[in-house]
Amino acid sequence: MVVGLLMVVASLLVLLLFQYNWLRHVERVSAFAYRATLHGYLDAVSAEVEFYYRGVAERMLEVPADLFVDGRTDQIATRWGSEPVAGVRQLFLVDYTRDPYGNILVYDRAQGRLLSPFASDETMAIIVACSTWQLMGIRGVPIHHIGMRVDERDPQYRIIFRPIVDGSSQLVGAAGLILDEDYLERTLIPQIVDHVLPAGETESTFCLVASDPAGRIAFQSCDDRDLRDNGPPPSDPARSTKEGGRVAGSAGLLGTKDAPVVGSMNLAFVFTDWTLTLLRIGASPTEWARANLRFNLVLSIVISGVLLGGVVLAARAANRSVRLSRMKSDFVSNVSHELRTPIASIRVFAELLRAGKIQSSEKVLEYGERIEDEATRLTRLLDKILDFSRIESGRKIYRFEPTDLAQLVGQRVERFRQRPEVAEFSVQLMDAPTFDPISLDADAIGLALDNLLENATKYSGESRTIVVQVKQERSRVGVLVIDQGRGIARSEQERIFDRFHRVDQGDVHDVKGTGLGLSIVEHVVHAHGGSVTVESRLGKGSTFTLWLPRRPNETGGTA
Repeated sequence: MVVGLLMVVASLLVLLLFQYNWLRHVERVSAFAYRATLHGYLDAVSAEVEFYYRGVAERMLEVPADLFVDGRTDQIATRWGSEPVAGVRQLFLVDYTRDPYGNILVYDRAQGRLLSPFASDETMAIIVACSTWQLMGIRGVPIHHIGMRVDERDPQYRIIFRPIVDGSSQLVGAAGLILDEDYLERTLIPQIVDHVLPAGETESTFCLVASDPAGRIAFQSCDDRDLRDNGPPPSDPARSTKEGGRVAGSAGLLGTKDAPVVGSMNLAFVFTDWTLTLLRIGASPTEWARANLRFNLVLSIVISGVLLGGVVLAARAANRSVRLSRMKSDFVSNVSHELRTPIASIRVFAELLRAGKIQSSEKVLEYGERIEDEATRLTRLLDKILDFSRIESGRKIYRFEPTDLAQLVGQRVERFRQRPEVAEFSVQLMDAPTFDPISLDADAIGLALDNLLENATKYSGESRTIVVQVKQERSRVGVLVIDQGRGIARSEQERIFDRFHRVDQGDVHDVKGTGLGLSIVEHVVHAHGGSVTVESRLGKGSTFTLWLPRRPNETGGTA
């Protein structure tokens, strides 16, 4: 059984280990794929924004240098009027061919021509954006690698411009545009999100939020209700909610416990101080994988535990059956030994009397008393076995009546003192306190006390003193049987009330008994709603206590 149990346990552990490693691998792969997908969404949105504005800039700012040199900048206005584009707030030119510090011209959509602007914040933003190139033109520094330039030093005027150089790489002008932030917020990002993100994904899995440098939520792909349902209460300072178009803190504070940030990045080409953030709504694939891992592990452990428990229970049942069979064999052996001695004595004395070999009336009286004592001993043994049989079959009947416990104990102790086998013992009865009668079965409690007294004499060792004491507590009374005998090991104290069990001290067959006495004691006391306790140390004796409740009990019952 031990080898089989070890093999089952080893096999289950190996299976659990392999399954755990596989599930952990699936969890890691799922988490990696999920993160890669989310970052792919953010990259796609950012790339689409950049692609749009680069395309607009390339179409609108591709201006030939000879139009500046020949003074034909009005043709540029004509082309801008024929190719209107969304998302551009203002188009402008800076002409350096006639003024080294630059002549600024802005496109008037209403009139369809270029005009010199009045001094304003917009004009100042254009001057600042082109100042570096203006200095290079004044100094005659050749300008190579011409491309788009972005100036966002003033967030109110985000400028994309392109320096225009002639064949000798000298600056002759600049063409630029000022972006419309409202278009990005209200039109471009929503269109890109609808195009890039899978249909329904933003409603069930995550929410994309675009926020400006001040932390204002400019766009969110989910409803406010989704964020409220998945976020902390309004008192939490980490909560990002729309309050007058603003949010508490920066975009980095958008995440909450229930809607955490799963990805964040800034736009790449223009509006680089704008942040795209993905907030997860509901369970992520990573969490599903982790939950699946936990479920499978728990299920595997439960199944393994059930299988292992079945094996253990089978082993315990087999061991219990073997032990019970051994105890029953010991019981039959002990009962046979208990019966053989009094029967042999009765037969011997009866044969002597029948043969007429005893002529003395004193001897006849003595032998008659010995026969009576042995018959009484047999009767007690048979009564104990019958009581145990009735208890086991549930036919034991208890009749509860108001009884003076102290008087009952005194009577049973006095009767016990009259037994011939305890003549050499000193059974002392301590004075009992006075208390009202309690409801109990006098015969059953007397039988339990007799069993404790018999055990005290059997395991008394060299000591010949037994003390019986009755004491009361607030809600119960106790009957103590104290001896100074061999004592009981702590490992045995939990088993001494099992049926057929006898304390193995090397002389189990020399000490008379059936192994039923304490089992009967425990049953009787439990039927009275009480308990039996034992305090013992090897070589220091034992104290058995019958605890009975002082509350009124029923008038009769069957156990």
